[in-house]
Amino acid sequence: MNGATMFFNLADLKFLLLLARGSGLSRMTSRLSAALTMFFIAFAATPALAASDCSVTRLEEGPTFTSGPDCTFSWVQNNRLQTVMWRAVEEDFEPAKLRQSGVLQVMQASRLPELIDVDQDGWLDIVSFTLVGMVNGTFDVFFYDPDAEVFRQPPPLYGHTMARDRDGFILVAGRSGPATVISLYSLDGQSFRPRYEINPYAISPTQPDSGFACEITVLTRNGKAERKIDLESNDPAHRDMLRHYCEPEPVTREERNVWLEEDPAQVDRVPGGTLFYCRLEDSEKAVTIERVVGGLRYAFGPVGGEAELVLDRTEDEVSLPSEDATPRAGEISFVNGEYTYTAYYSQGTPDTDDVALQSDAMFPPLLTRGLRVTREGERDEPVFSRECVLEHSFDAFTAG
Repeated sequence: MNGATMFFNLADLKFLLLLARGSGLSRMTSRLSAALTMFFIAFAATPALAASDCSVTRLEEGPTFTSGPDCTFSWVQNNRLQTVMWRAVEEDFEPAKLRQSGVLQVMQASRLPELIDVDQDGWLDIVSFTLVGMVNGTFDVFFYDPDAEVFRQPPPLYGHTMARDRDGFILVAGRSGPATVISLYSLDGQSFRPRYEINPYAISPTQPDSGFACEITVLTRNGKAERKIDLESNDPAHRDMLRHYCEPEPVTREERNVWLEEDPAQVDRVPGGTLFYCRLEDSEKAVTIERVVGGLRYAFGPVGGEAELVLDRTEDEVSLPSEDATPRAGEISFVNGEYTYTAYYSQGTPDTDDVALQSDAMFPPLLTRGLRVTREGERDEPVFSRECVLEHSFDAFTAG
C-alpha cells in the first residue's frame, strides 16, 4: 500500500489529540493517547491531513469531482460528536470510501457528502454521490450503527435521484436512454434489498403503436430479474404504489415520496473542535463553544446560519471546569463587558425512581444543558436562561 492509498498519519494524531485536550479533561486525553499510539505505528508513513473545517475551506468544483485540501466535517446528535476527515478523490468516477479505525474516520469522495437519516432510526447516515456519466451516478450510503459506533456500507445504488416512498421503500430514479427507470428497495437492516424495477416508458411488444406500456420487474435479492408482472396480478399491498410510479408524469408524485437530501433543520453541523453545543428549546438559535487557534470561541446565532454574536477569548480569559473537577456538573463562561454568557451542564445522581424517568441509554441520567446570560454578576436574576434540546446538544465533559 503506497502513500496515495493510506489514510492516517502523524498530523491526524496531533489533530485528534488537540481536540481531546480541548475538552479540558485529562481522562479523555489519556484514553485517546493510548489508542492513537497504536494508529501511529500502523500509519506513520501516510501523507499529511489538514485539520481545517470543510465549511470554510476553499474547494474547487470540477466536472466530475471537487478538489482541494483535506478538511473535516463534524456534527452533533444524541449526545455524540462525530468528526470525519474528508479527502478528494484522485481519479474520475472513483467511488466513495470510508476508512475507520477507532476514533479515526477518513472519507475519500468526489464531493462533500450529505448527512441524512436514510433508515429513519434516529441517527444520521453519510450519503455520497459519485457522478459516473452525464446524468447517473452511484449513491454510497454509510449507515451509522450506534451500538458498535461505526458506519456500515452496503453495495451502492445507481441512478440520479434518491427518495423515500411513504410505504418505506427507497426509490432510485435513473436515466436509461431517453427514459427514466425507477428502482425500488426495501430496507433489510442496514442494507438495501432490491424489490422492483419500473419502466414507465416501455413499449408494448404486441402493440408498439399504442403508446407507453409500463413494465414492472420483480427483482431477486441480488438484483436479478425474477419475473414480469402486471398491476392486476400484483400483490395488492403494493398495487397503489406501483400504479403511481407507472405513470410517466404523475401529478401526485410529491405526495408519495420525499427526496432524500440533508435537512438543515435536523442536522447540527459544528466545528471539529467543539467543546459545547446547544440548540435551545423553543428556539431556532444555537450556541457553540469551540477551541480555536489562540483560545476559545463562543458563537450564538440561528441553527446552521451565520452567528449573531462571536466572542474570541484566550483560555485564561474563559472560566472552564478544572481537570480534577467532577464531570457531573460544570460551566463555561465568557465575559463581554457587563454581560456574562455561561454554558452549563449538569448530571444528577439518580435514585431508582430517577432512572425510570430517564432510561434512555444514549444520555446519562438526569442530564441537562443550557445557556444563562447574566448582567453585572446578578446570577440569581439572569437576563436570559434556557435549556438545550438534549438530542441536539453536546458537551465534551459528560459525553463518552
